[in-house]
Amino acid sequence: MLGGKSYFCPSGVCYSGSSAPLVVQCVDLVDAYDDLIHFAFVCAVGLPHQRGLNLSECGLACHVVSGKVGLAECVVIAGAKSYGANWENGRRYKVSLLLEEGARVIRFPTIQIAPPESWDGLDRAIDGIESYHWVIFTSANGVRFFFSRLRERGRDVRDLKGLGICTIGPATARSVEDRGLRVDIVPDEYISEGILAAFEGKSLKGKKILLPRAEAARDVVPEGLERIGAAVDVVTAYRTVRSGYKRSDLQPLIDGGKVDVITFTSPSTVVNFKEIMGRDVRLPEKVKFACLGPVTAAAAKKHGFSVDILQARYTIPGMVEAIAGYFAKQ
Repeated sequence: MLGGKSYFCPSGVCYSGSSAPLVVQCVDLVDAYDDLIHFAFVCAVGLPHQRGLNLSECGLACHVVSGKVGLAECVVIAGAKSYGANWENGRRYKVSLLLEEGARVIRFPTIQIAPPESWDGLDRAIDGIESYHWVIFTSANGVRFFFSRLRERGRDVRDLKGLGICTIGPATARSVEDRGLRVDIVPDEYISEGILAAFEGKSLKGKKILLPRAEAARDVVPEGLERIGAAVDVVTAYRTVRSGYKRSDLQPLIDGGKVDVITFTSPSTVVNFKEIMGRDVRLPEKVKFACLGPVTAAAAKKHGFSVDILQARYTIPGMVEAIAGYFAKQ
């Protein structure tokens, strides 16, 4: 129930029994999302006995969390649909962190994560993997698509022996480590510039580096490494496309004063949110924006959105902590 009325949310999340605020979270590439959860029912939102039930297409999976009163009435998760499956480390992780803080969660995907239109570039890199000295992963999605394709090419983690591995942050590192590999470098700052800083002092002249990433991404890493002598192969491991969600899926909640926070976790979520909602979109002053990291914050400002919440740690847990801390002060 929201404000005494029953809502069916096309994002697949319904709520019952609370008058706690609404946060809209736009999340995409930091962790892999999937579409296994087709329906989620959250009971007693914002109350100490809050619990959520998630139903996957494989059967019933129960997820019980403890609620804390006072974060927000609703958190709308405008995330990403994803090709393939990484349910545990993707959507359920983000949703559960917000639920544990007492938020009410509604999905509103702005992008869909899909395979590349052609595997040629990644296949060539995998077939010649022995020629590389380093591989750099800038998202968990990049990890997932790379290793999936590695298997499809008849290879496995043993073929990466002797290859240095760098990841942009701890979530991406966990995705690699879950496959039985050690990560050699995780930068102190979880952005592209942090990767460059982490390689300072290392001799990369003549070294060959593989960078499997999204089709559309900043060129900070390849250009920076090439300046210090590295040969960087940038290959497309996945791409982002429109999610298919419409303004009408979210606008009634905004008009009803139910949305308190919209969160962005990458520049692509900002761009696609603006395209979905329309370039003339005007949101109530009460709606705040939370951004994951300075690059996303810069994109939000560029597209006319304020940045009200920006956490010190550029991770999903850091974002949740920042949102909770913001509302605790209100």
